[in-house]
Amino acid sequence: MNKHFSGCLSIQLRSIEASWRQHYKKSDIDKVYKRIYEVIDGAGGLQVVNASLKNNGFEKLQSQDWPVKVEFIEASDIEGRKPLLVVLDSAEEYEKAGLPDPKAGFYASDRVTQSVYNSTISSVRPKPKGNELSPIIDTVVKEMAIKQECLQGQFLIQELKGAYWFVEKEEPKYRDQEPVYHILKCENGCFHYELRDEYYFDELGIELPEKQRYFETLNYVIDMSQLPHQICTIVHEEIAAIPDAEKLFEVLEHLKRGNQRGISREFIDHYLSNVTYLNDPIHEKLKSMLERHTLQEEFYKEDLKAAKIGYRSTAEQALIDGYFEETGVMLNYSLKGGHNEYLEALTGHFYDAEHSAYFVGSEKGGFKFSRGQFNHIRYLEGPDQLKQLCLDLTKSYFVRNKLATVKPFPFKYLSECREGQKWQK
Repeated sequence: MNKHFSGCLSIQLRSIEASWRQHYKKSDIDKVYKRIYEVIDGAGGLQVVNASLKNNGFEKLQSQDWPVKVEFIEASDIEGRKPLLVVLDSAEEYEKAGLPDPKAGFYASDRVTQSVYNSTISSVRPKPKGNELSPIIDTVVKEMAIKQECLQGQFLIQELKGAYWFVEKEEPKYRDQEPVYHILKCENGCFHYELRDEYYFDELGIELPEKQRYFETLNYVIDMSQLPHQICTIVHEEIAAIPDAEKLFEVLEHLKRGNQRGISREFIDHYLSNVTYLNDPIHEKLKSMLERHTLQEEFYKEDLKAAKIGYRSTAEQALIDGYFEETGVMLNYSLKGGHNEYLEALTGHFYDAEHSAYFVGSEKGGFKFSRGQFNHIRYLEGPDQLKQLCLDLTKSYFVRNKLATVKPFPFKYLSECREGQKWQK
């Protein structure tokens, strides 16, 4: 790009290094989702109604195992304040049938309502276990639990103590309009939403740092418990964290060779002769694999997978890493492994204290080559203790459905409250 734009502009890559990084634990996610289910059950469970022109989506939902109390009802049997899930069609489908779109009629200011398209449900391919709709159900239940919290004005899923404001600035659409500020005011587990003009903070003696230049998005977290009020600015420059390409393709080449070659029987025999992992489950798994395939001299990734040998335990890593060191054949890689740390540009929490930069990635690895698919970096500007709070509040595993959230989780509630205003109008 520098060659192409020579004389016009110059582009440089900024190098960042992890002061710490953290990966998500399944146990943490399970605890959060248990609380989500408790929120829905505490509100009386779900009621599901079909407003689609077809019945197949509604019937598929009935055949699923639900993690919360659920009942499937007719529209005439809807209970006032119990959370409601509506199966719908698109507005275009109702229009083609000569019918009005019924969606708005199901929404009420004193009840949580969520809709899902019949086509979304019916298009999911069946699975042998019959749980193919689990991701959709988890997402729907999670979204409805958040809406229920907004209706009650309480954080029930994740705790937030203290007094903080979470602020988003909305720029005007037209030149003759003024900007407005959306505020979620939180105090000791309770919260409410307010919409204010640009003079509101001046009247309170709060000066929001204005550093927006070209394409940054600014969000603010204000600690209201002390004077003067402490402010942390979250700066999003639309810059993505991209791994070192040279190292990335080096590992890809190793993995490619690992798919074409396997691990030798001789190496496995040598590994089994080491008493270090004699009592580890991998020992019996490897012995069984060798006994099942007595004539096979090389074992591939598929063979290891069938034997339920992965790359998590110390014993498993010793096997895979040892073979890589001896032969250069990489049969697997670790998201936590030091030899391919650059792959973690896709995963986990990452924080660079020197630049106060962080990103939040995916739960699992994989290779993504589009810039837009890599994790966008955000910068924190403000007091250290408030920066740490912002980082801690991204450790929220339900906003992005079992992944950590890119902004402190109360911003999700701010968005929900803003959306809720539309239906109230």
